[in-house]
Amino acid sequence: MNKIVCPGCNLGCGLYMNDVLYFRKNAPVNSGKLCKFGMKLHKYEKALPMIGGKEEELSNVISAASKKLAETKDFAFVSFGNVTCEEQLAFTKLASTVGSDVYTCIPGFVGADIEKIRQSTEIITFIDPYTTYPLILRHMLYAKENGAKITSYYWKKIRIADESVILNPTEIDKIKSIDFGDSLVILDLNPLNLEFSNEIINSCNRENIVCLKPFLNSTGASLLSGGEKSIYQILDEIKEKKIKGLYLLESDPRIVPDDALLSALDKLDVLIVQQSAHNSLSDRANIVLPNDRTFEGKGTVLNFEGRALETEGKTEGIKIISEILKSAGKEETSYDSLHAEVLSKLGITEIDEYVVPEHNLVYKPETELKKYEGGSHLIYVYTPFLWNNTIDRDFVEISPGLAESLNLHKDGLLKMTSSKGSAAVKYKIVEDVPDNVVLSPMKLPISTDVITPIEFK
Repeated sequence: MNKIVCPGCNLGCGLYMNDVLYFRKNAPVNSGKLCKFGMKLHKYEKALPMIGGKEEELSNVISAASKKLAETKDFAFVSFGNVTCEEQLAFTKLASTVGSDVYTCIPGFVGADIEKIRQSTEIITFIDPYTTYPLILRHMLYAKENGAKITSYYWKKIRIADESVILNPTEIDKIKSIDFGDSLVILDLNPLNLEFSNEIINSCNRENIVCLKPFLNSTGASLLSGGEKSIYQILDEIKEKKIKGLYLLESDPRIVPDDALLSALDKLDVLIVQQSAHNSLSDRANIVLPNDRTFEGKGTVLNFEGRALETEGKTEGIKIISEILKSAGKEETSYDSLHAEVLSKLGITEIDEYVVPEHNLVYKPETELKKYEGGSHLIYVYTPFLWNNTIDRDFVEISPGLAESLNLHKDGLLKMTSSKGSAAVKYKIVEDVPDNVVLSPMKLPISTDVITPIEFK
């Protein structure tokens, strides 16, 4: 039976895994509780070693990847943080052999620990904890039961909040005028909302920020990698032929709302993916290297607090990267040497999940708040479950007022148009949604951004 960490998000919930899943009652973050993602760790078709869409022996695929790395100029390496620190470090060593960095697409930031939520008297939140990070809700409830005031800034009213301020896409810059004072701030830092998160982080005391992230080891990946480009910058540079080769390690650019941006991948000279799942990205790749599933890997991960956690499992991903290094005539690496280097870089001598080490990360935001026009908007309310290809809702949320104005009937479809075309989707009527907003947990084909101006047919 292996001790593992749930890969659903960057909270770092502790589990035991064998043929079945067991709760770890003494895990410091979740104390044996799990959200619905952790209760049903995703199962999917495993990726196979492939070249040009055909299955090959792994040794041949490794040789092909090594050859492409040697002969292709301007390679970029991307790893969001869905692997252990040890595998991330191995990946940075591989990138350095061709003079490149590893881009995590999430700036490094380590904020307040989870206990600070429970001790807070005033909390300002920019998430819907009921659907995005449910275990954070438990700690918010504890604080509220002890007298904390909770203020929510979101696209709809949040039940736990004493005061809900509904954000308007056309007036999003009003978040600049929020008086944060000494309040604890809870926000979500992910590849798609950087300009929004940066504005908040720059406006309040960084020691009072609980900065949640979507990928298990987002924090560790940021600490060990030097790249600062966003996923949008990378796709733009591919279109401009500044990036000609792309190596993705358990990272899927299909998360971007506008599928048209993904056409950039077709302009690459070579696309290498190293991942555990077989999906449309691996079908698109020139070279596919199979990887351990996130919760199967052995090594160290850092949660949103910077707390070092241990997972017990296999090191196949590291072995593949080491073999590529060897095939390219470079120095091999091993799990043991990587683990020792990880501990040194983290400034710790051992992994103690009950201690939150201090990490010094320089946060360098460079984005500006976007401005949105239009009277009605489709908002992509992504959750960590979506990053892991787990779709649990196939409908959008709309207000009773909108349903009445459009004369919608039960079992009907909501019809919308944007600059990209039209869509008809299932809907659910929710009391706390504004009349001019449609909230979607799915990436719809009419999306042009996280917020898309729309009209109703």
